[in-house]
Amino acid sequence: RLWQVNSQAYHADTTSISHSGLDLVIEDPALYYFQKLSGQYVPKDEQYFKDGTALDEALLNGGAIGANIVVIPDEVLSAGGTKSGSAWRQFAAENQGKTLVKKDDPLLFQAKAVMNHPIARALLESDYRAQETIVWHDDEFDVDRRVRFDFIRKGNDLIADLKTTRSGASPKECADAAAKFGYHRQQPFYKDGAEALHGVRPDFVFIFVAKDPPYRVEVITLDEEFEQIGDAQNKRGLAKYAECLRTGKWLPETQNDVVVVPPPGWLRHQGEWEFSNG
Repeated sequence: RLWQVNSQAYHADTTSISHSGLDLVIEDPALYYFQKLSGQYVPKDEQYFKDGTALDEALLNGGAIGANIVVIPDEVLSAGGTKSGSAWRQFAAENQGKTLVKKDDPLLFQAKAVMNHPIARALLESDYRAQETIVWHDDEFDVDRRVRFDFIRKGNDLIADLKTTRSGASPKECADAAAKFGYHRQQPFYKDGAEALHGVRPDFVFIFVAKDPPYRVEVITLDEEFEQIGDAQNKRGLAKYAECLRTGKWLPETQNDVVVVPPPGWLRHQGEWEFSNG
């Protein structure tokens, strides 16, 4: 199925599993149950999520790149520089649906940095569909899955996803962020969705944008090994999700075991350093 819904409705859906939902299952099925199914969870107002959404709305609007961004003139702000007063209300009404930023807003500089990156700019100037949602039935695990693409190019041969990061956005930092936040699982998960609907397994790139000066931009794709690790984790998570749906028991795999754990790598190396320096 192919459908268009807003972000709030997409994340509120409990009839199918998304990439972020599967991340919760992988971490702890009880966490998924609490946040998605219990009706008791109140989402936190995470600033990093709002920052990423703002950049998406500024750039991924299907029009000319950057055309959705409007710099707020000083004269429509209050004497204290706040968004208040009749002049501001009139200006906001005249620019409804636009991304309104002050002249010193980091979002403006992030957007300019993306526009100055030749590959990122070429992608966002190509013919694409934004915020397209796919829901499909996974026959292997007998569960419904869903994805919401930031960007899928006409022809369905390329998916792009915009990421903001507090790191400097060097390739190494992007790889570290991918491993930390599960982007290596997102890449094959989204490819699965596009292939299920369109019959073509697309390429996938992340557009990383640093939140801090000099607002570095990198276009990254995760290599075959990276993606294979993510795909294996997805399959294990989907098997666990299917089991939880079937049994009604949302518990981690370790629930009935005494778990023997090795020392973390940093502690092992710390011990080696201490012994060698007696």
